[in-house]
Amino acid sequence: MLRSILECTSPAKRIAMFMNFISKLKNANNMKDKSYERGSQAEGEAEKSTRWDILVSVHRVRKYIKSLSIWSFLNNYETNLAKKRYLVLGLEGIILCSSLNPPKRRVDHIVQYKINNKMCTHFVVFRPMLEEFLRMVSRWYTIILYTTKEKEFADGVASYLERKHPVFEKCLYRNDCDYADDRLLLDLDKVSTDLSSVVVLDYKFGQHTNTLPIKQFCGSPKDRNLLSSGLILDCLRFCSDVRSILELAHL
Repeated sequence: MLRSILECTSPAKRIAMFMNFISKLKNANNMKDKSYERGSQAEGEAEKSTRWDILVSVHRVRKYIKSLSIWSFLNNYETNLAKKRYLVLGLEGIILCSSLNPPKRRVDHIVQYKINNKMCTHFVVFRPMLEEFLRMVSRWYTIILYTTKEKEFADGVASYLERKHPVFEKCLYRNDCDYADDRLLLDLDKVSTDLSSVVVLDYKFGQHTNTLPIKQFCGSPKDRNLLSSGLILDCLRFCSDVRSILELAHL
C-alpha cells in the first residue's frame, strides 16, 4: 500500500491515497487495541521486541506516529530512493547457527581454521532463504558484516557466501567493537557517520535504536524470518531517517 502511494505521480491522488491508508491503519489499531486489552498483559519484553503486530497495538504508538515527519515519505521520495543505506548483519543467531559437533540435521558449510596450532571446526547451518535475502537487499543496501565471532570464522563464512559474487562491502570484527558492562557492543560509527541510514538486523534488542528486531535463529528449517525482514527493509529504504520507524520497537 505504501509503495503504491509513493509511486503515484499525481500529488492530489497521492494525498487521497495516503489519507485512506492512515484511516485503515487507525481502524486496524483500534481492533488490535481491543484484542490486546483482553489478552494477557504478562508478555516479556524480548517477545515484544520481535513482534511488530504487538507493537502497533501499544497505546503510545499512535501518539508517536503523529510526531513523525510522515510527509518525508511523500515529499522526499526521489531523494530517499537514490540514497543507498547500510544494512549491518551479524553471524550467530542472525544469518546462521554453528556448533563444534555435527548437528543431527543438515550442514550447509564447514569452517576450519587453526588457533594456537589447534584445529577448530565449525559446522554451519544457514538461515533459510539467506542467499535470496542477500541478493534482494543488496539492491537497496550496502551490506556490512559485523560480528563478535573470531575473525577466522567470519572470513570463512564470508568467503563461502561470496563464492559467486561480492556480498559484503566490508567486514568488521571483534576488535572493532566497543567493550562496556562486560559485553561487546557494535560501534556503528565505524559503519557510517550518518546513523540515519544504518539498519542493524539483530535479535539482541535494545543496544541501538537502529535495530530491526528478528527472532534468534536456532537451526529450524521452517524459519521464514528473513522473508518478513526483507519486506520491512524494502519499506525502510524510503525513509529519510530509518530510526523514525525502528524506534517504534523501543516504545
